[in-house]
Amino acid sequence: MKTLYTLNRPLTARLVAVMTVASLLLSAFPAAFFVAYATEQVPEGILNTEQTPYDNPQGNVQICHAENDNQEVNISAIVNGTGHGGHDEDIIPPFWYQLNEEDPIELYEGNNWNEDTMEIWKNDCEEEEVVIVQPDCDEDEIIVDNQCVPEVPDCEEGYTLDDNECVPEPQECVNLLENGSFETPVVENANLWDKFGVVAGWTIEQVLNNAPTTLELHRNWSSNEAAAGAQYAELDGDHSTKVSQTVGLIDGATYELKWAFAPRHDITADQNQLAVLIDGSEVGTNGPATASANLTPADWTQGSHTFVADDTSATITFADAGPSNSYGTFLDDARLCLVREPDDETENSCIEPNSLGDDSEFDLGGSGEPSLDTILDNNGFAAIDELADQINTQVWDFDSVDSDSTTFTVTLLAKYAGNNQAFGYYEAGDDSTFVPLFKVGAHSAAVPTLAVGDSIEVTVPNDGSFGFALDSEGSPSNVWFSEFALNPGTEDNVAVYNPEDNTYVLAFEDLQNGDNDFNDLVVKINEVECKQAAKTGDVTLCKYGSNEQLLSNWQLSLLGEPVESLNVPANNILGINTVTILDDATPYVAIAEGTWNNNRTPLNIVDAEYSTEDTWLTHMDGFTGYSTSILELQINSAFDPDSDWGDYNSLHRYAQGFTVSSDAPANLRMFDGNGTTPEASWYGDNTGELPVTIYQGYTGVTGENGCVTFSDVPLGSYMVDEIMQDGWQNVSGLGEVVIEGDMTLNVVNRDISEVPVATIIAEKVVCEDEADLPNWNDEGSAAKITAATASDWVEQSDGACWLEPDWQFEWGTENAFDPGDTLVGPAGSAAWTTFGPTDENGVATAYLTEDDIDGDSYVWMREVLQEGYIPFTHEATPDNSNNETAEMYCHIDGLNYDNLDRVDGIEVGETYHCVAFNTQIEKPVEQCTLEMYSDEGTVVVERNGYALATYASHPAWTADIPGATWVWDTLQANEIDDEESEIFTFKETFTVNNPTLGDLDIAADNDYELIVNGVTVVSFADGGDDSHYGSLTKDDIDLLPFLVDGDNEIIVKVKNFGLTNSSYIQNPAGLLYKLVVKGDNDEACDVTTDIVPPEVIDVCPNLPDNQTVIPEGYEKVGQSNDCTLIPEVIDVCPNLPDNQTVIPEGYEKVGESNDCTQIPSIITTDDDDDNGGGGGGGTRVKKQGTPTVLGASTSQCGMYLFDFMRQGIPNDEWEVKKLQWFLIGQGYFITATGIFDAATDDAVRKFQLKYQSEVLTPWFVIGFVPHNNPTGWVYQLTRWKINNIVCPGSEALPTLIP
Repeated sequence: MKTLYTLNRPLTARLVAVMTVASLLLSAFPAAFFVAYATEQVPEGILNTEQTPYDNPQGNVQICHAENDNQEVNISAIVNGTGHGGHDEDIIPPFWYQLNEEDPIELYEGNNWNEDTMEIWKNDCEEEEVVIVQPDCDEDEIIVDNQCVPEVPDCEEGYTLDDNECVPEPQECVNLLENGSFETPVVENANLWDKFGVVAGWTIEQVLNNAPTTLELHRNWSSNEAAAGAQYAELDGDHSTKVSQTVGLIDGATYELKWAFAPRHDITADQNQLAVLIDGSEVGTNGPATASANLTPADWTQGSHTFVADDTSATITFADAGPSNSYGTFLDDARLCLVREPDDETENSCIEPNSLGDDSEFDLGGSGEPSLDTILDNNGFAAIDELADQINTQVWDFDSVDSDSTTFTVTLLAKYAGNNQAFGYYEAGDDSTFVPLFKVGAHSAAVPTLAVGDSIEVTVPNDGSFGFALDSEGSPSNVWFSEFALNPGTEDNVAVYNPEDNTYVLAFEDLQNGDNDFNDLVVKINEVECKQAAKTGDVTLCKYGSNEQLLSNWQLSLLGEPVESLNVPANNILGINTVTILDDATPYVAIAEGTWNNNRTPLNIVDAEYSTEDTWLTHMDGFTGYSTSILELQINSAFDPDSDWGDYNSLHRYAQGFTVSSDAPANLRMFDGNGTTPEASWYGDNTGELPVTIYQGYTGVTGENGCVTFSDVPLGSYMVDEIMQDGWQNVSGLGEVVIEGDMTLNVVNRDISEVPVATIIAEKVVCEDEADLPNWNDEGSAAKITAATASDWVEQSDGACWLEPDWQFEWGTENAFDPGDTLVGPAGSAAWTTFGPTDENGVATAYLTEDDIDGDSYVWMREVLQEGYIPFTHEATPDNSNNETAEMYCHIDGLNYDNLDRVDGIEVGETYHCVAFNTQIEKPVEQCTLEMYSDEGTVVVERNGYALATYASHPAWTADIPGATWVWDTLQANEIDDEESEIFTFKETFTVNNPTLGDLDIAADNDYELIVNGVTVVSFADGGDDSHYGSLTKDDIDLLPFLVDGDNEIIVKVKNFGLTNSSYIQNPAGLLYKLVVKGDNDEACDVTTDIVPPEVIDVCPNLPDNQTVIPEGYEKVGQSNDCTLIPEVIDVCPNLPDNQTVIPEGYEKVGESNDCTQIPSIITTDDDDDNGGGGGGGTRVKKQGTPTVLGASTSQCGMYLFDFMRQGIPNDEWEVKKLQWFLIGQGYFITATGIFDAATDDAVRKFQLKYQSEVLTPWFVIGFVPHNNPTGWVYQLTRWKINNIVCPGSEALPTLIP
């Protein structure tokens, strides 16, 4: 406490007179101080005194004189104003007086009289010693009236005081929403309301499914005034409606969203509900505040929401939150206003500068060297004021204990010092912990040397606060710390600036009492990463029954972020890869659900692990007689037990955890094969696909203790999930959780058989035609629906109706709204609960507990209508006159053709039945159109080649068929004489199903014959009309009667008559046509015109398969067509050069040796020439020529195949056809289609198996694959083998490239 002053002095003019009422004054002072008269003369209530006799008008009163302190003064001198009564500074108490007997008694009200002066007067006119104690205030407070109050800041221009802080002045509201009061378009009709599909500024959608819809605008409808302007919107015109606008924002700025709401007056409260959303998150709601017509602006409820933008745009949405029934809430005056722009203060993350209370400033000196100001300017910091912008930082604090470390880049900006220096950091408060990071010059520190402009990246661990320091070696040597208490003389030798977020500039002075130029070392520090300490927890999920027993063998999952959803095709041996690259350090969970068909007899339905041949009355793991892995969904080709999807469940929903061995996509495949090898040909009859969603997360099966624990789970948000077992229902524990450390979470289910329930069995019947539906409302009402209703109808339909799987139903409470008769999909409301889908027998079952029924006397039922099926008609025709409708009946509710039925009197322990009937909407069959023209794709049969565009300038050729070209076998027709003719045959082929059109426009020179599928439609004229080339003589022929389902062939034979001594100019020949065919649009709709592949000749008919060339090691001998093995050449003299098939002349074998030795010559002196030439007995053997280098191409005919090919990728059609022709020639029974199909894949595999040692084993030997099994891929070795069979030596043996 502090004493300001002590006061002991005479009165001053600071005293102020106070008027008081007499009764108060008399009660406050002794009677002796008042002049008294006869008691009977004193007014009632005034005290008697004995101070002054009645007859003595000269009574005295004690006063405090401003100059002479305490005095007694005669009352007449006071009241007459002749003395002290005129001194404003005197203290005179009030009193009663009467100067003369005939005068009335009067009150003198006193002078300068108040509580303070009364105390002075009572103290003989002496002021007491006054001690005023000053309170001890905080740093940001000041003293006002001896109390601590916040210091009121002096705000700059553009800022205003708000809660004792300077904040930017509110911006004038400029509405960022276009047409916020719905003034356009203008309602002009007499109804005073209208619906518009386009309203300026707004996107208009249905709440349920985001489909476009209309917005209803009112203009004084029912005398309702708008909140602003003349119009407002109703958000339930045709459907529950939402209106949205996406607006640009300033990131970090503050905005206020405002709107006006009013309820519609003629509907219930639950229909008057408004939801307000920003980027999909609800920020405000409104319900009824009034419910009368004749709204005035004052009746509207004003809503608002203030928020700070976290992005550069936001979507503002106003949505009807009541039922969709064309009656809804009113909206008007929507405004989005900028409140204030973001502060442009520097924001730092991870580490925060700390001044340690230092608010001192220091001046910069100079040394003749470049100044700090120049250094800053030269490095992009011209905006820094080197004096005013110092932030006095001494240490840096980590902003969170969760921060593991900070990484920053240090850049050397300047050095102007004679000393050698090292820059580094240290732990705050401890000068012994200096860690050098880099040096400049010949410093002794063992750290990198930097030049000006160089940078280094450094990570500082979170060991608490830290500072930066400069170790200066020279004369003198010192270490200068950012924390100046550690410096010699506690000098502050570093200037610190924070010019940008997470950026600092440090400028050092390296001398004690130096020149203060702060340019001896200048560095820039940029924080680049704040690494958070990895925080994890061990999470235990426990499974309980409703009677609190722990349950084992339940699969529970903790699912993080979804990674990817994909559909795994059942007919692709390669499966499908994720687009996402998965992390090898992350655990993943795959959730698979649904089934696909293995189309065999009986039908084999398959899920991720199990299959059935009796629509799931029983099931198999895999397929009986094969392994449990067959037909299983594999992840990265794993087999049981590494790829196990758990126990069977009728929902066909399974979970499996997995990891990847390296950062790569994951592969998912349906395995269809024998053992561990997939068989390509087995995939051809598979149809459908299996939906799979991959999550980051964990999954496991509860043990005997009912729990499963996941270790080291990163903290954050997850979903608790389970694989539901048949006969159970979840009670609690599923859904979103936040993992904050070690946690145990409980999932509680109940055994349906142990809980009293009401059972609703819903069955779905689908019929071929609407006429096959019962139309029971035509008879007034349906009978009570029983367990036999659906099956009886199906049985009597004689196959026209059946029980349909995969259909959902919904039940709703008494207050559930009616979604309508035409809604496709679920109701989309919490009041409705979806169940199903129906099983293979068309049955779905719902179990309702007492809690579900909640005292209601009935529940609503509806089916979830699917796309492509006829809707219900009651809503459109309430009298049920339109019986071309879907139908649904429940229990005893058989009324109306609507999708809303009741189960009345519902009670637990009872079973109720519903049945829904429907048929598919008849869709017009889409047509495919094939157009074929005479062009260079037309086949000429005689030479098995393609037609050519021919000479077409003869003046008589006036026929014109757009798109078609005159064609012939040659560019110019051959010259032929009179009485001769030349015929060429042209062909088109195509495939079509259910043909509905076949139209041929045709012209020819001279005559033609037309054959369709072997039937002659037009014959040669044989001397008749032969002028088919004119515009009037071309023909239009209907071919539809001659077309068939499937493959069709059109043959046109064209005859050119001879003309002696004429050329192609005088006597041209040609064909011109256009053929248009239409049929059902399916895969079998295609033009197949092509040349016939060349016949493959078997040059070795005695060998297996077709041989297009004589195989290596074989030869033909004599006139035989057979190929025989070339005999093995035995070298009888391995020690001699070349192969010797007999012992050469002059050599012999001696003893057991295989070597041949030269026979010694006998030398004689006889010079007899008769024996010259020596001849003899040896047989010369033709030596082999220079060996062929393996792999060298020696062929002159060239490569046959050029591409690599396989099934499932885009292939060149011509290359595939050549491959197929080759395989046909090898004896494999396939069709040359140009499509690398399953049959082609199977043939390639068989070919590879035949030449396994040449095309497969080398890959195994180099370790690229762990097997030498056929792959079906035409790759390096397979193509090489094919090419060298067709043309030996045409392709060199490749160097294997995996």
